[in-house]
Amino acid sequence: MPILFKKYFFLLLMIVAVSATAQVNDKEPIQLSKNTLTVGEIFKELEQKAGYSFVYTRLGKQLEKIIGLSSTNTNPEKVLNEIAAQSELKLTRNGKQVAVQLVGKGKIKGKVSTSDGQPAQGVSITVSNSMRGTSTNAEGEFELNGINEGTQTISASYTGLATQQVTVTISSGHTTAIAIVLQEDANTLEEVIVNFGSPKITNKQTEYVARMPLKNLENPQVYSVIGQPILRAQVATDVREALRNATGAVVANFPSGGFSITTRGFATGASSRNGMEMNSGRSTVDLGNVERIEVLKGPSGTLFGADVSSFGGVVNIVTKKPFETNRTEIGYTAGSFNQHRLTADVNTVLNQEKTVLLRLNGVFSRRNSFQNYGFANEYQVAPSLTYKVNNRLNILLDAELTGGRRTLASLNYILPSSGFASTKDIPLEHKANLFNNELDSKTNSTRLFTQISYDIAPNWKSTTLFAYALQNVERNYQPGLTWFSPTEAARDTWVYGPITENVTSIQQNFTGEFSTGLLKHKLLVGANYRTFSTQFQYAYMRDWGYLDTVDISQNKFPDPVTKGMVDANLEVGSGYGSPSYETVGVYASDVISIAERLYTMLSLRLDRYQRKPVGTWEGFKQTSLSPKLGLVYQVIKDQVALFGNYMNGFRNQAPITQPGGSVFMPDPMYAVQTEFGVKIEAAQKKANITLSYYRIAIDNAIRYATDNTAIQDGKQLSTGFEAEVTANPIAGLNIIAGYAYNSNKFTKATDEAVIGKQVASMPKNVGNFWLNYTLQGAVKGLGFGFGGNYSDKAPYFSWSEFVTPAYTLIDATVYYEQTRFRAALKFNNLTNQKYWDLMGNPQMPLNISGNLTLRF
Repeated sequence: MPILFKKYFFLLLMIVAVSATAQVNDKEPIQLSKNTLTVGEIFKELEQKAGYSFVYTRLGKQLEKIIGLSSTNTNPEKVLNEIAAQSELKLTRNGKQVAVQLVGKGKIKGKVSTSDGQPAQGVSITVSNSMRGTSTNAEGEFELNGINEGTQTISASYTGLATQQVTVTISSGHTTAIAIVLQEDANTLEEVIVNFGSPKITNKQTEYVARMPLKNLENPQVYSVIGQPILRAQVATDVREALRNATGAVVANFPSGGFSITTRGFATGASSRNGMEMNSGRSTVDLGNVERIEVLKGPSGTLFGADVSSFGGVVNIVTKKPFETNRTEIGYTAGSFNQHRLTADVNTVLNQEKTVLLRLNGVFSRRNSFQNYGFANEYQVAPSLTYKVNNRLNILLDAELTGGRRTLASLNYILPSSGFASTKDIPLEHKANLFNNELDSKTNSTRLFTQISYDIAPNWKSTTLFAYALQNVERNYQPGLTWFSPTEAARDTWVYGPITENVTSIQQNFTGEFSTGLLKHKLLVGANYRTFSTQFQYAYMRDWGYLDTVDISQNKFPDPVTKGMVDANLEVGSGYGSPSYETVGVYASDVISIAERLYTMLSLRLDRYQRKPVGTWEGFKQTSLSPKLGLVYQVIKDQVALFGNYMNGFRNQAPITQPGGSVFMPDPMYAVQTEFGVKIEAAQKKANITLSYYRIAIDNAIRYATDNTAIQDGKQLSTGFEAEVTANPIAGLNIIAGYAYNSNKFTKATDEAVIGKQVASMPKNVGNFWLNYTLQGAVKGLGFGFGGNYSDKAPYFSWSEFVTPAYTLIDATVYYEQTRFRAALKFNNLTNQKYWDLMGNPQMPLNISGNLTLRF
């Protein structure tokens, strides 16, 4: 018995000793080999030096994950905690045996609202102990994918407001819905965001530019964003004046009724709506349904295709979407030259669950020209419906119905025999129009858009898009003026219509995030189908001649051309259907992150283009490859990034009607851009700066001869420098500034006279500036704005010395804004500058407009 007792007594002592030793060793320091080790190396050292054992299967690349240890002289408990914090591993301890598993991933969807239930836009959302973060949209909503399972703390913060925190439990493979309520009400938030400065002016994050969520400092492409804070501060009523805020942009108004801006030496129209093609060549684009405008720089055919982008870039119109709050906004603007504009923006929630949302925007606008003839009477109705089927499936339906009547800018030919050096030399009075209001254009258009978004899995999303655009032109009287001598001009008018144009686009995108070892990927894979067809009728002056000739020296205001005069001298051309086009494209883009500072973009598009035969026009088929390569290195994390890109663009050219009536079918054109520069987001993102140099080369450029005949025989080189600054340096102060230099010349052509000369309608130097400040003191909501635009002289033709002269425009605003209303005055062209657009047409002198907006 004593022997048995002693045996078990000593066994008990050994168990207690071993247990005590294990507890002591867990806290006692051990010496690791170095302070940066992989997970696998740490496991091995803990096994050797502390007696631990690790049980796991299929950890994959997580064993190669590098862990930064706070010290080499540490204890096992601290080491295990540091592994858990820096990896995607879950460690479950049972004494010195540790079970290791991959952490499951979940998703968070949420909404941030003010204390009185209004959506809070622009609020920063972050996850504790994580680099994950985002910001709320206009509806106050946010979404975060790939969040580690377990208990997480979500923070909602905004400069000047109290930070709110919510603790949630994340389950693997599931979506957790949360709601965060700020302490402040909508009135306080409005004062902070609207009246006293908004950091949104510097926020360039968008899912359209790269067709995936990508931050500005991760994206190797340059782009400008013109959002509501600037549109509101400038009392903007026209998309053309809004686009002047884009660096390098100068507006040209087409005689056909559309418009374009200059970007990097090329004409770029507003051809994209929510990332899909929008046909606006002969109709209007109204600001009433515009949330923001994105201007992408450089050939963007890889992701947008040749039908949307030009070699200068893409103008993408982002429309207003429904949100989860009932709100109504009514605005009225009145101004010079009998301007009257009525707008309505009504948002409503259609069910108690707030899963069906409707927003309706409407515009009625009319204005006379500053000239003795000319007007524009237009309307727009734009409904938008969102249906949130469940936490994974969302459907967006929207439409735009636009139409109206207006007079068009004239098509001007300046022959060398006129002796004019610039439009200043034309002896017409600036307010003289030689064509009366009967010669108008009547158009309407219908644009339909559908987006179906489905969350396939955490970090993986499917987006299906459908767009349809129908443009009808009932009639389009297009005046022309040809100057033969210093005092004599010939007048003519072509009549187009009826014209119908149909564009249908279907697009499917898959986006996702995943890791391969130390590399993190953001992947886009997509396909696009597009078809275009048109029916076309036109009439021209009999015998391809002129209507009449006027002598300006005898009469500064000759009798205008009337509809009766034109109709009596028309010869109807044979109506025709232009060839229909079909394009099928597939594309992929992979943004690879290395050590969260180095980003590479590898993109490629394959396009199959087919032009069907019609009449004497032959059919045409072509397969094109369009690569896009980019590199970004963040010298200072999330603040300073160096970037470079190589982008390819191509354009399948539309038929060109030659002066003699024949139709020229150009071959597709190709362009290659190389670019490098720096992007800076400083002072807690209160300043956003982009500096870049680019080179765009084309091998088969189209130019125009002295008789305006199109010829495709040139090599063209466009080089330039751009600088853009957007800033909100102190509360209440917003600044936008931009400068662009462009040299765009033909380096090869059969006509040696055009070699080395600046391409037509492209100014070399362009600048823009805008500043607005809202008072912070006793008079809350009172603000002032001031800015302007500069455009260098621009050659009217590449083959002549005739130019449109340089000009500087100065604008100013004064406004007073509160939660329920806004009143503003806008002064355009304060110095009454006499200037012309790039098509040689006179533009508005000093004009004033006033706006009153009520919110309910």
